[in-house]
Amino acid sequence: ASPALDQLPLVVDRQLHLNGLLVTGSLAVTKPENPKELNMMDLIVEECTLVDGGISAASDIGDSAAALDVQIIKSIVGPVRLPASRLCLLQSS
Repeated sequence: ASPALDQLPLVVDRQLHLNGLLVTGSLAVTKPENPKELNMMDLIVEECTLVDGGISAASDIGDSAAALDVQIIKSIVGPVRLPASRLCLLQSS
């Protein structure tokens, strides 16, 4: 017997789009509280400047999400530290 629809876990895609910001500090993507609920994580950094730190993702996020998609568009971000597994990095000038 299959579970009732309200008993199935909620699986969602998440997107964070930063546009035109000056960020003093770093931007870090961490493991979600309930990783089974997260299907995909999109991070878009567009026309931003990140001072002191760059972008990083937790080393265990690769196992917690189906994919981590990071897009850097016309931005100055410094170092980018991301796990090699389950990752897509797009850079555009």
